[in-house]
Amino acid sequence: MVCTLVNVFYLDESPLFWKYLVMCLETPRPSGHLDKIRARLLGVAKDLGLESEVDKIGNVMIRKPAGAGFEDKPSVCVQCHIDMVASANIDFDFENSPIDAYVDGEWLKARDTTLGADDGAGIAGCLALLEESSPLPALECLFTVEEETDMSGAEFIAGPPFVQSEYLINVDSEEMHAICVGCAGGFEKSLHLPITREVIPPSHTLVHVHVTDGVGGHSGVDIHKEHANAIKVLMRVLDHAHTAELDMRLVKLDAGQAVNSIPRSGGAVVAVKDMGSLEKAVNTVFADIQHEYKTSDGAIRVSVTKDEGSYRDACAAACTRKVIDFSQTLPHGVQRMSTAVTGDVDTSVAFTIARLEETGFYAKLFCRSSSETHMANERRIYESLARLAGATCSEDECPFPGWEPDMASLPLQKLRESHKRLFGTDARVYSIHAGLECGAFKIAYPKLDCASIGPLIEGAHSPDERLHIPSAGPFYTWLLDTLKSF
Repeated sequence: MVCTLVNVFYLDESPLFWKYLVMCLETPRPSGHLDKIRARLLGVAKDLGLESEVDKIGNVMIRKPAGAGFEDKPSVCVQCHIDMVASANIDFDFENSPIDAYVDGEWLKARDTTLGADDGAGIAGCLALLEESSPLPALECLFTVEEETDMSGAEFIAGPPFVQSEYLINVDSEEMHAICVGCAGGFEKSLHLPITREVIPPSHTLVHVHVTDGVGGHSGVDIHKEHANAIKVLMRVLDHAHTAELDMRLVKLDAGQAVNSIPRSGGAVVAVKDMGSLEKAVNTVFADIQHEYKTSDGAIRVSVTKDEGSYRDACAAACTRKVIDFSQTLPHGVQRMSTAVTGDVDTSVAFTIARLEETGFYAKLFCRSSSETHMANERRIYESLARLAGATCSEDECPFPGWEPDMASLPLQKLRESHKRLFGTDARVYSIHAGLECGAFKIAYPKLDCASIGPLIEGAHSPDERLHIPSAGPFYTWLLDTLKSF
């Protein structure tokens, strides 16, 4: 059991960190079931004689007064989330069972379940700071709920004076020797293009065109890798094959798997006069596509087969052309690279779902950006495209705020200086093209100055999750040294 690990971990230079990480491993805390870990946090605060508070959404705040010599220094908020992803290869009761952790060389792992180092390592760091005997500036340790589900803890956090600090260090990153200074916000748009249907001419043959075996990936984090989008590939081959001689009619379209994934596959049923000519046209353009994606999507395939369905109607010929044109026009990919952080994506859009419904063509776009103004411009672009095509464009769906990089950030400056002082090298500075809690905090605390660090964690959200033990002590030392420099 996890308690047997304590003696091993206490050999490390940061025994308080390991003490509280073991507490996290022993305390069930899957998303949606956080009463037990919340009670442990409040118990620690009580044992240390510290002030604590719980807001309406369930976030816990524990405050520690300034130590000697830091009375005139600004307070700092150190923030983590208390829920963990419950994923297992076995039948496991996450609500009532401790995590069965073990040491494998330099790694801490769990047997057949998620480890919960995301963000147990952050919880351990915060609690260790609260017990730390060396003087520190006034601290607010903020423990948020439901980061792994809908970020409701960050989004609906109590307003001032719940957080009183101007500066926040988030400890939910998973790369040691690196500082995260920004994340993307985003929103989804649903577009609907009306169609008219007509009876399929008896001279036409039903054909299934199917794109498969794209690499896919996360529609934000992997968008810059230029993997093939199966929707765009499918519509490109249909566009190439749409000739007067074939008289193509779109019967069925189903492409894309999820709004947060780059489409790996997609298919369409079309009615055409000559299946052989269609197959030749598709194969001709697909040879070019295979060449273009030979490095990123070497296994991508297209098949053209006779469809045995009993469809009676299809998109009218003019509507088929319009659906293809609209799909070709809808954007996908990186729209703007960051000018603040070299090599990072600033703004992107993913065309993730395409369906032919009874009354129209349905498409889903997912925009991400670290800039609210760039997102606003993207929004207008999608609305303009819809107007041009005679389609409707929804209001923003599932919006979440971004966190724009600020290279003049004081926490960033202090973390960089401390890293150079401790390790003799420059920390990598980056932003992530996905949502983080720091962006959501900006709703209630728009002036909050944030940066994020963490130890090395691999395989988060899966039973392969592991924490690199040699990175944990340096992570805590870096955090401690940074706070002393404020």
